[in-house]
Amino acid sequence: MMIWCLAFGGTALLISASTMLVKQHSAVDVFWAYVLCGAAYLAVYVLPEKIQKRGGRRQWKKAEII
Repeated sequence: MMIWCLAFGGTALLISASTMLVKQHSAVDVFWAYVLCGAAYLAVYVLPEKIQKRGGRRQWKKAEII
């Protein structure tokens, strides 16, 4: 799990550096890069743990045919 954290952090750092050194509107790009990394972090680390703690996927009952 730590390797993915480092990968996302490294990607965010590279995106930040490239936008600051190449583009003029770097503050906006850096902001959205962190938002994107934050969303990816939630999707990869937080949500799966919550689903696991809840007991996995919900088991739905099959509909009865009348």
